[in-house]
Formats: sequence, structure tokens, C-alpha cells
Amino acid sequence: MNFSRLFMFERKKDITLIPVGGLANRMRAIASAVELSRICDCRLNVYWFRDMGLNARFGDIFCGMNLDKVNIYEGDFTDKLLYDRPRKHNLWIPGIPQKMFFSRCIYEKKVNSYCRDIERFKKLLCNGNLYISSCYPIIDYPESLLSDIFRPVDEIQTEVMARIARMSDCRIGVHIRRTDHTVAINNSPNELFYAAIDEELLHNETLTIYLATDSEEVKAAFADRYGDKVFYSSIRADRNSISGIREAVVEMYMLSMTNKIFGSCGSSYSEIAAALGGITLKVLKI
Repeated sequence: MNFSRLFMFERKKDITLIPVGGLANRMRAIASAVELSRICDCRLNVYWFRDMGLNARFGDIFCGMNLDKVNIYEGDFTDKLLYDRPRKHNLWIPGIPQKMFFSRCIYEKKVNSYCRDIERFKKLLCNGNLYISSCYPIIDYPESLLSDIFRPVDEIQTEVMARIARMSDCRIGVHIRRTDHTVAINNSPNELFYAAIDEELLHNETLTIYLATDSEEVKAAFADRYGDKVFYSSIRADRNSISGIREAVVEMYMLSMTNKIFGSCGSSYSEIAAALGGITLKVLKI
């Protein structure tokens, strides 16, 4: 570890961000923190920790940001002791140094209570360093910022372009979340997607479909219904491996390169994909 990090708290008006959750949640938290640091003209230090929800380093999936006053650190053991979220898992130990080194600590359960209020954050920064852990946007940010700051590593970009080349120019993206996501399961059944896709096919016979899903059953059902018009990954969804997380990034950018996305209720993944491509997202829900 670079021990100079231990003394970063001596600088005033720094923001330290711990992005929490899965891929899309972390991306929107980081993008909003970048925007806040720009508005407040302060340094942003992002600590990226691997966990069961996203077991890959930032550098495994994205290139460096090369932004002025923005640093992304691959969190190591010492960083976890200082900057990780205090919780039962770590015996709340990081909360001790955080109370000493930061003028205010805002943990993920409290972020929304700040109502994305820029002026309120400015006042907090006047008192010193600010610590935030979040899976939510801290403030509103321009969607174009996502494509500006997140650039997949070459291997991912190459795979995306290879898959896109096999599809027609007229293509739609479909994101169906299943497994542990009860909101999507209960509110966005397959039948809604079938109806939307069938309507699209009535207007364009050359249409191709990119299906991003964490369910092998959904893949099989779509293959039976749409045959060679539907494209999807042969790799099972897996958040606990680098290859699995890379595949999730490939799929997100595949969706972003379609003409329109039909997404699942309650999933930020579809939202981020649409924002990356500057395309329309229609969330299908009962």
C-alpha cells in the first residue's frame, strides 16, 4: 500500500467515496461524485472494494479515468480498515478512524435523506473532508458523463464489437432480471417482453434482439420463440468471478449499442446501459 494515503485526510474539502453494490450502482454513485467534486472544485478519492456483489478490481473492467483531482484506488487490507463501511462484517472498526478524519460521514442508508442537495453538500465540505458510501446517485449528473468517464478495457471492447457485428443494424436490447431480484420477477414477467418484441417485429422483419439476462431459463424460452433473431451470452451470470463481471460489462455495453432497450422493473442496470448509449429505455412492468 502507498502509505501517503493514510494522510489524505489532512487536506480539507476532499470527498472520499466508497461505491457500493453491483456494477450499475457503483457506476452511478461514482459519476455523481465526479460531478459533485467538479462543482465543488475539490478532490475525489474513490476506494473500490471487491466483494460478493462485484468480485473484480476496477482495473479488471475499466481503463483509468485520467480526470483532474479524481483518484481511483483498488482497496487493500489497510484501506478496508480505514475506509470500508462500518458494519457487523468488520465489527464496525472503520467507523473509529472515520469519525476522527472526516467532518461528516454519510453512509448508504442516509444518502437519500440529503435529497441530492448540492448546496447542502457544499456547506458540509466547508467544514472539512466528507465521507460517502453509496449505491445511489449523490446528486443529479448529466448522463453523458457515464460514457466520458467509464471506458471498458480493450478485451471487453473487442468482444462487444465482435458480437455487434453478428447483428443487424436494426436491433433492440432486452434486459430481464431474475434470480434474486424479486421486484423484477413480480413486476416484469416474460409475457410483457414477448408482447413488446412481437410488436417491434411487425414493423421490421430484419430486427435482431440482444437479450441480457441472469436466467438460463429465460435464454431458452427466447431461443424457442425467436430462433436466430435473438442473441445472448453462452456464459452463466456470475458476480463472484472476474470473468463473470467482465461478461456483465460486455452485456451492458451490448445493450447500449442497440436502438432501444426494454428493461426490467427496479433494475439500475438497464438505466445505465441506456444512458451510456444515449438511447430510449422502456421499463416493462405490470
